[in-house]
Amino acid sequence: PNDSFAEQDPANEVNFFYLNPGSSGSQIARVDIPHWVAENPDDVAAVHALIISQCRIMGDYPYVLARADEMAVVGRQDASELNFMLDVIMQRHGITADITAKQGSKDLARGGRTRHEGL
Repeated sequence: PNDSFAEQDPANEVNFFYLNPGSSGSQIARVDIPHWVAENPDDVAAVHALIISQCRIMGDYPYVLARADEMAVVGRQDASELNFMLDVIMQRHGITADITAKQGSKDLARGGRTRHEGL
């Protein structure tokens, strides 16, 4: 996919950096940015600082993304089917699932509530 971005416009090629977004020290996040941002060290520093400041609000996950998650809706049936498929594939490969900072923030934001279609 990155090649197709670069072919359309080299400035839209996807670059990335890694950072430890929280205080726990156990999670590493990959941050994707367009090439035109990556070319300017001041812009990269601004993105980095913004993410870190957002993570300080909630701990290990950007506050603004946690709030956006509250707006996202996936139907119960779709979520159930996707989780089943992921569980099967993970078991096949001997992978166990740990709760990520992202999922933990979603669980915290929802306060144990689940979303239902039509509500």
